[in-house]
Amino acid sequence: MLTLTPLLDTPSFTIEYDPALRCLCTTWRGTHDPVATLMRCNQLLDYARHTQARWVLNDSSQSLDGWQEVAQWLGLNYFPRLADAGIRAVAWVNARDWPARAHMAQMLHLVEQPLLDTFDDVEAAHRWLQKLPAPAPPAPHLAP
Repeated sequence: MLTLTPLLDTPSFTIEYDPALRCLCTTWRGTHDPVATLMRCNQLLDYARHTQARWVLNDSSQSLDGWQEVAQWLGLNYFPRLADAGIRAVAWVNARDWPARAHMAQMLHLVEQPLLDTFDDVEAAHRWLQKLPAPAPPAPHLAP
């Protein structure tokens, strides 16, 4: 079971952190325009660096259409940046909204890293992350 620490909570987007699993958990709700999506993605990237998380459980089951304009950017630009920040795997919970789901499917085919799999519910995504090899402990922060 996830033990989550809230990091960011808005009506349309939430980021929580599970320190035991070293997993960032996001929840997308409603429609997101490209500007809002880029802002939220950059916030997630900042939290990935700050927490030294290794996994992301991305729940877009409540997400609606609005992803078409950013799908290619996500697949080709953003996901490699997540991998560079230390994210090793993303469990993506599919949108129930068919246009959003179709745009996300297009984006997911572009992702080369990190490891990515899709699920129809949060529980299955969580089980998959738990089966992955445990990440190395975070490096200690040494004073300069």
